Amino acid sequence: MPLAIRPFELTDADYEAVVAVYNALWPEDPASVESLKYREKVRNKDRYFIRLLGELGGRVVAMAVGGEAWWSSVPDKYFLNVSVVPEHQRRGFGTQLHDHLLGAMSERRAALIETETREDKSEYVSFLTKRGYKQVMRQQFSKLDVAAFDDSAFAEFEDRPKQLGLEVGTLDEFRKTDPEWQRAMWELDSELMKDVPFPEPIKPEPFDEYVKHYGHPGFLPEAWFLAKDGDRYVGMSCLWKSLADPDSIYTGLTGVRREYRRKGIATSLKVRAIRFARDFGARYVKADNEENNPMYQLNVRLGFRPTPAWLMFHKGLRDAAEESPPEKTETTP
Repeated sequence: MPLAIRPFELTDADYEAVVAVYNALWPEDPASVESLKYREKVRNKDRYFIRLLGELGGRVVAMAVGGEAWWSSVPDKYFLNVSVVPEHQRRGFGTQLHDHLLGAMSERRAALIETETREDKSEYVSFLTKRGYKQVMRQQFSKLDVAAFDDSAFAEFEDRPKQLGLEVGTLDEFRKTDPEWQRAMWELDSELMKDVPFPEPIKPEPFDEYVKHYGHPGFLPEAWFLAKDGDRYVGMSCLWKSLADPDSIYTGLTGVRREYRRKGIATSLKVRAIRFARDFGARYVKADNEENNPMYQLNVRLGFRPTPAWLMFHKGLRDAAEESPPEKTETTP
């Protein structure tokens, strides 16, 4: 029976189908319909984005998603990801969806395609390498058993921010007295992201897009731990609630401005975050870092243990500097 490919529709059935396919592949880090609906609701409709479903006998057994890599400084870079439920793999369905999506992006004169998979899925890695994708980054995932965390081993960092003249609190606390907290968080996030390892420089997310994160149902302002020097935010470590896995809580961005680094501030903030996770009832705190990122080494010292890493792959379709056709008057960011 051939795979029928159709566009994703904004129906409960399609949302549930997408989550079911994802969770069949990655049950260790499940997705939720609630989160997917929110992301679709706030997605910037001016950016090219496509989501396709593959059906057999009316049942969704595969999906593909792609769009503009707006965060990348590389012109005409796009992303794509293809998923097929395990029992229907090795039947050519992944190839069919991949080629469909790649064709759509080629028509838009994509120069570079980004995709990813997990290192322990050798058949997925082989699928990509056979099609000309090259690994460009390894993102080490890890998790901490909260019950095994030893606070006393990090007691020296408890008052480190105070010793440096800094104030520590949560976003939930600071936003009550700071009317510009959203812009302050955006500015801090944009600054810290400059030093997050990536194959190419990361473009700052526009403010109007960034603030949409605060409406996500997994947002926990009481789990965003911040360090301030006067009125200036200089460091952060935040956690996000999992809507599908009550046993886990996820690390968002942790970082400190360059001039405040190597003073124990990040360690102090992360210890506070781990304590929150324990009180919140989570069994695990999960994180991901580029394998050479010093933040990963900090996580290891805190007791995080590695889990299978995710691998990023690139495939060039044309020279990114190639001159555009005459009828194209501007480059999509």
